Amino acid sequence: MTVKIRSATQKDVASYRQCIDAIAKERRYFFEYEASPLAEFRALIRETLRKKAPFLIAVDGERVVGFASVLLYGLPSLSHNARIGIGILPEYRDIGLGTKLTAGVLKMARGKFDFLFLEVFAKNKRARKLYMNLGFEVCGRIKKNVKGLVYGYDDVVLMQKQMRR
Repeated sequence: MTVKIRSATQKDVASYRQCIDAIAKERRYFFEYEASPLAEFRALIRETLRKKAPFLIAVDGERVVGFASVLLYGLPSLSHNARIGIGILPEYRDIGLGTKLTAGVLKMARGKFDFLFLEVFAKNKRARKLYMNLGFEVCGRIKKNVKGLVYGYDDVVLMQKQMRR
């Protein structure tokens, strides 16, 4: 297993979608139960790359095995903030990829936003610990906000990181 971290390109769309789909089907970490159609992913990556939003992927050969990206809100009133998203395929967890990808995206986002936000399921203690270690703070909680997970309902913990003082 030789994993490299690099910026995403348009050529990564199909493999990125497969990565998202596999994680979504676990029904433990994402709101979605499956990935959106390939055409939507092409449009999303095209727009993300056009806007130069921070977007890193972990690849094993040509296969996308993880990602971290900054998602822009697309509204002038929220242009000073963005959301961050991350996902790692099961067989690539617990080897430090989440930390490397997220730290890399945070470095790329430095100076571009006042705050970065994220939503994480309360029972995802591994991710919550990662985010706390990278300077995110809990700023809210929505009780039983998500259902249909393999373990039923879960709360969503809202976290933020101040990027500019």
